[in-house]
Amino acid sequence: LILAGAAVVAVQWPRAPKMLVDPSASVIAVAPFGHASADTTLDRLGRDLVVTLSTNLDGVGNIRTVDALTVLAQAPRGDDALSLDQGRALARKLGAASVLYGTLVRSGANVQVDFGLYTADSGRVVARTAVTASLENTQALTDSATWALLREVWRGDRAPTPSLSAVTTRSVPALRAFLEGEQAIVESRWQPAWEAFARAIEADPSFWLAYRRYAYARDWVGRPVDPAIRGAYQDHRAELPERERLLIEASIGDTDAVKLNLLRTVTQRFPDFWPGWMEYADRLVHYGPEIGTTRTDAITALRRVVALNPRFLPAWEHLAWEFAVDQDSASLRPAVEELRRLGYGPASREGFGFDILPQFELALQWLQSGNAGGPVADSAMPDPGFLLWPNVAAPAVIAIAQRASGANLPDSVLAFRQLGATEAWASRGRWDSASVGADRLLQRPVVASLENERIEGYRLAVIAAWIGATDPGMAQRRRPTTALIETLPPGERADLAWTDGLLAFVRRDRAALATARNDLRNAGDTLSLAWLDPSLAAFDLDLAGNHPDATRHLADHVERFATWGQYSAQQNFHPWMTAVSHLTAARWVLAAGDTARALRLLTWHEGIPISFAFLASSALEPLAYLGRARIEDARGDIEAARAHYQQFLRRYDRPMPAHQHLVDEARSALERLSAEPRR
Repeated sequence: LILAGAAVVAVQWPRAPKMLVDPSASVIAVAPFGHASADTTLDRLGRDLVVTLSTNLDGVGNIRTVDALTVLAQAPRGDDALSLDQGRALARKLGAASVLYGTLVRSGANVQVDFGLYTADSGRVVARTAVTASLENTQALTDSATWALLREVWRGDRAPTPSLSAVTTRSVPALRAFLEGEQAIVESRWQPAWEAFARAIEADPSFWLAYRRYAYARDWVGRPVDPAIRGAYQDHRAELPERERLLIEASIGDTDAVKLNLLRTVTQRFPDFWPGWMEYADRLVHYGPEIGTTRTDAITALRRVVALNPRFLPAWEHLAWEFAVDQDSASLRPAVEELRRLGYGPASREGFGFDILPQFELALQWLQSGNAGGPVADSAMPDPGFLLWPNVAAPAVIAIAQRASGANLPDSVLAFRQLGATEAWASRGRWDSASVGADRLLQRPVVASLENERIEGYRLAVIAAWIGATDPGMAQRRRPTTALIETLPPGERADLAWTDGLLAFVRRDRAALATARNDLRNAGDTLSLAWLDPSLAAFDLDLAGNHPDATRHLADHVERFATWGQYSAQQNFHPWMTAVSHLTAARWVLAAGDTARALRLLTWHEGIPISFAFLASSALEPLAYLGRARIEDARGDIEAARAHYQQFLRRYDRPMPAHQHLVDEARSALERLSAEPRR
């Protein structure tokens, strides 16, 4: 999803010996160039030169430049030009040894650039020079300034003369459009960004970096990208700078584990590169917990993004998600305030078609006061609202659904609200109410995006039986009618077969499980078969008395498919398989003595899936917290155990009678742990 940095390798030189330039020039931050006039053209040029000079200098000899987009994100806007002292402070903050700082003076159709290279610590002058070129020819001005600086800092026999066109474009209109897009990216203005990059591509069809940026800008707001665009920058990634190439290769990696490792490498090698940090954080948010990372890992990476780019809205949005689902109102409040200050509402409407900010505000209001009404609720209710999920504030989700039922809202919104309330009841432990709520969905006009929820009442009843909250017979009685089954598409029919198999496992009926597996094979969906059948195979091994192989088979399946390329799509069609398999595998490997693996398997719910899987995760999240609390309690980690017990009790506040003992256990454990001294 993430944009590549503007600081790029200018030209492929033969490998040079070390220290071809003055040591103070080894890591340079290019500051925006100031001017003394009220000239908007010079304003823009002063910022454009950050991108072009960083691009041209990076990789020449042993020079590395700080990511240009990070510099632009940190620098003041408008008329507030950086002073030299501020430029040096910024360079120190970003890990640079020196800052390239200068001013612009217009002279008719030309512009003179007076600039110097100053050490970040003492302000010592490393080099000072001036160049003049046409105001309209940013490339010529950049090349002239680059050559002039290299002549001052070069230690070899002859300074090189890199050209910006070697890695960007020879087209002046293409470069101008590209630089407009870069500035829009920094400001999270996505449509102006992709429109600018489209103009750059039109002006120069071989401008591969513009292809990359175009796709990036559209990806952030879920807009489609022509496969030919992706193919263009992927096929030419070897011609792009290393940080760019690594990000592209991470996006096309075989598994989520491979992608995450590549992105981690980017952040380690280019610590000032906020786009790399954002790509890494985004993957941690959505997919990392499936392979054992935690919400804390994602928050740490996101905090690094906003430290490098304080105005980047998607990072603040993701932080708000994380704080909301963690029910951390103290951290959510400043995140919401920052989103409001940065104008997230209009940006959300432009990007997604509706304003998401009220969803965050309602979550904060609920967490702070327990109030799910008022003007904030009224503004949040009409939109689909993907934030206010059951794991944020289940009672508020239910209250909003009840209010929405009497409002004049589109069927699609009402259906989403009903679905949210259904899973909210499950997350609170009221599995009977959840099943009834799911049945009400069938009474509404079918919403295309919720077609695969037509068997949700049966699924919820089976899940309730699986966790021991209700009787398996109740689940069997809720199985869909033959008339409904005949209307199901292959994917949903496969999910029905898997649900039948889970119920057979609960009832210890191996023959019924075999029938369910046969129905799954005959459903006509090969991807669903590959996704669902291994868990049923593990259940069959357990029923056959081969529990060690069942444990190994299920745990391996869960971890293997968590890195599968079709993972997100299959979660959407089969949301409960992930949660059920993780909880079961964790219980089995813990019984086998593998505590560390059990803990890894119990973090899956901390991810924020881009699919309906978040509903299943929300419903079973309390039990994951209880499992983690028990493990940490046994290991003697009092603080972790207390935190997980508290999360469980906050969520599972209306349990069925059969599960009241779980709440009693958690309360007793908290009392005991509160009496123990901290370690």
